[in-house]
Amino acid sequence: MSAMTPMGLGPQSSATYENFADTIGQVTLEAVSKDLREMFGRVAFTVLVGSVDGHWRNHGFLRIDGVWRLRPLFDVNLTRAGSRVPSRRINDRDAPSNRDVRLFIEGRENLFWDRVCD
Repeated sequence: MSAMTPMGLGPQSSATYENFADTIGQVTLEAVSKDLREMFGRVAFTVLVGSVDGHWRNHGFLRIDGVWRLRPLFDVNLTRAGSRVPSRRINDRDAPSNRDVRLFIEGRENLFWDRVCD
């Protein structure tokens, strides 16, 4: 199922990766810690490579052995270094057009890192 379903999003809805982290916590109950770590790595990767295809149909869950899990990463479209691209916001404080990737390693309050470290 795409992320849109459990997040209750329509085609024009807006949400952040932090909102998706909340959804992971609600859907992947048995593996939430592992799936949050995986999602954090994906967000870092897609920001660093400048992926421009992070819509909510490209994120979601698979039912494996009766348990919902974060589905594998796919459909990552890269951009050239230095390009300004529209990107999914990490949280309400993020500015994708002027993003500083140091936010991934500085200050736990900047991302959903605190959930990953539990």
